[in-house]
Amino acid sequence: MNVKIKSNMLFFMGTALLFPVSIIISYFIYDTSSHVANTKAGNSLARGQYLYTGICASCHGSEGRGDGQTVSNLPPPRDFTLRPWKLSRDVESIKKVILEGIPMAGMPASKGILGREDLDHLAEYVLFLSNQAESPNKIKSSEDGFRPLENISAPSLKLINASTKEFSLANFKGKALMLHFWGIHCPHCLKEMPHLQKLKELFKDKPFEILHICTDEEDAKLAQETAEKYAPGIQVFIEISGTGLARYEVQSLPLVWLVDSKGKAFGKWIGNRDWQSESIRQKIEMALIR
Repeated sequence: MNVKIKSNMLFFMGTALLFPVSIIISYFIYDTSSHVANTKAGNSLARGQYLYTGICASCHGSEGRGDGQTVSNLPPPRDFTLRPWKLSRDVESIKKVILEGIPMAGMPASKGILGREDLDHLAEYVLFLSNQAESPNKIKSSEDGFRPLENISAPSLKLINASTKEFSLANFKGKALMLHFWGIHCPHCLKEMPHLQKLKELFKDKPFEILHICTDEEDAKLAQETAEKYAPGIQVFIEISGTGLARYEVQSLPLVWLVDSKGKAFGKWIGNRDWQSESIRQKIEMALIR
């Protein structure tokens, strides 16, 4: 489990370091006639796709739907097909974001990496991806980032706490659950723990639990000690089946699944949220009575 998280991070870092080299090399093998041909829309998109695959796809996904293999401590990447955009949806605005990045969203700046023509090609390809119809199988997130799930039983988990006591979801039968997947090396996860504790306190008189499941540490005691520094009194778990994290599609952190009182997956959030917001509290109330 720990090896898997680290390997994902190494893959992302290696891609970020090596791809600029491949761009420079490509200038030597990309002949003059190809540069001329790039003035045509088809070849421009082909070049843009090449650049996008190396620079952007690991986070934003091959089709720009925000479903790439991301580093564990990044906020959820942008799905280019969703509306509205915060900035204008045009080539110049996209170029500005590519060059300057969005530090608060974990997107690095790329100044000095791309030449003028390649920047144009990449921005044009992102705009091309944004013009796709949204996948019919993808339900839009609500304003609080909630992604609804329908007719899915919550996958099984085999958990253990710092006292080596084992749990499964069956131990919480009849309760609505928030499954908070976090990591000791994920600063966003640690920062939100006190807020999740306050959320649990709001529902202390109702059948509701938050299970904090560490994804990057196999020692439950160490995970517990780390979490306690940020949220005293919190109880954390380690998933020990070896397959539970894959069942919950844990690719980026923090990730929170909401499970209703009948054991059905109600929906999920990716990234940090305002956990005391009225919209999130309403969703928990719905999970309690479903």
